[in-house]
Amino acid sequence: MKKRAVNGANTGNLANYANRIDSTLNDVKKDILEQAKRYRKNSLPSQTGFVAESVHIGSFNLDSAIKRSSLKAVKEKNGCHGDYKVLKGNKVVAKGEFKHYNTAKQTENAMRGYNGRDLVGPKEQIEDIKKIRKL
Repeated sequence: MKKRAVNGANTGNLANYANRIDSTLNDVKKDILEQAKRYRKNSLPSQTGFVAESVHIGSFNLDSAIKRSSLKAVKEKNGCHGDYKVLKGNKVVAKGEFKHYNTAKQTENAMRGYNGRDLVGPKEQIEDIKKIRKL
């Protein structure tokens, strides 16, 4: 009898776990499609940048859901595109800024002046950005 109760509890936990992952995936898909639609008249690099922000936040949240972490990344609601914060409950534990331009030099230039914030750029540009910054 005890074994069945534990198995039933585990099934409930797994269902909640699966629902959280499913919900996070749906949120990511919805946000990516909204960004693509919202910025469809922008240049391709601009569109790519906005979609990349959604992908980055979404992948962070999916990883968090898989790890059963309480951390969640959200876009900042101050009207500035590219800003995000990481929450643990209602507490902000990190803030960041997305920059996504055609070249590493353009991206690095746009990253200036954001001291104290995590900076996120295109993966394929990171090594060149580090060289420009001499990191």
